[in-house]
Amino acid sequence: MNALQFIKWYGLEDARHIIKENIYCHDHEFTMKALRELVESVDLINYWGGLEEAKDYADFCFFKGREERGNRMKQAIADYESIYGEEGARDE
Repeated sequence: MNALQFIKWYGLEDARHIIKENIYCHDHEFTMKALRELVESVDLINYWGGLEEAKDYADFCFFKGREERGNRMKQAIADYESIYGEEGARDE
């Protein structure tokens, strides 16, 4: 099971618990870094108010020449969509 599958199966709060407590999951094939990055992506999308707002912000970043920030937003959007689908929001 990779980090994406873990979050889909167990949810965001279990992923946060594993990260916070630094729990080693011997039967899963993901790194703590991969799990942390997915959780951070979800948090980033939620910080911007949801998927559509995050997409608008990513476009704005590219428009303003802030490619690094825009690329991070695009990655967060892709991570979020791979977890929750393109419709987005889940209350977790």
